[in-house]
Amino acid sequence: MNTDLNRAVRAEVYKLKHNSILVTALVLPGTIVLVMNLILPIISNGRPFTSGNAWVSTTIGLLQVWGFIQAFIVAVVTAQLAGLEHQNNRWKYLFALPVSRKAMYLAKGVVSLGLFGLSSVVILIGLIVTGLLLNIIKPDMGFGAAIPIGDMLSIVVVNYVASWLLIAIQVWAGMNWSNFGPAVGMAMVAFLLNTFLMPYPNILRVFPWALPTNFFVTGINVTGELVMGEVMLTSVIISVIGAVVVLVVGAWHVTRRDVL
Repeated sequence: MNTDLNRAVRAEVYKLKHNSILVTALVLPGTIVLVMNLILPIISNGRPFTSGNAWVSTTIGLLQVWGFIQAFIVAVVTAQLAGLEHQNNRWKYLFALPVSRKAMYLAKGVVSLGLFGLSSVVILIGLIVTGLLLNIIKPDMGFGAAIPIGDMLSIVVVNYVASWLLIAIQVWAGMNWSNFGPAVGMAMVAFLLNTFLMPYPNILRVFPWALPTNFFVTGINVTGELVMGEVMLTSVIISVIGAVVVLVVGAWHVTRRDVL
């Protein structure tokens, strides 16, 4: 890793120890899993996601729920990361340091991607733990079968990688505006557009905020499939390439500004 980028990333990681960003990125996903995959099934006396294998269908169903909420959590977390420097206009001080502006910007992106990678790990562990608990409390829910770790991990990883583009966009929004309003507003507009575009799957295939979940089949289809492989591959390719482009352009944009 480039020396400047390495130093900038380490500085960003150090800052995480002194604020609530980790709570937002890690505790909220864990809470969603706890509520959706343990508390609700116990209260309602049934599984919220009931198609096919309990472990796989629950993973997909939970990630669909996470997909709706993730847009706002990403907006808040990336705005919080940028807000550490927006406060008291610390960018003036940072840009006077012997570290490139591009590295400072890319470090925000790398840490943001890392945080939501950890969120995905929390979701996977939460799914396994709550599934095992449900198997003890309500053994008729289907969690007594062997845990398909490979399938669950693959689905979570693909969902995470397919979210890179929306994360990169929100990193730029958080860096570009000095308050939370515009960045969170962007997430709100994207959420509404995502909802309105539901009847248009061809558009959803390229819409950044739909990429993490647009390859999941709603319910179980006649062939028993829960994931559309072709759409999944397209989502991942668009997300990875788009994220790289957005991060590079964003880093270039930072070098063109006097002060953020």
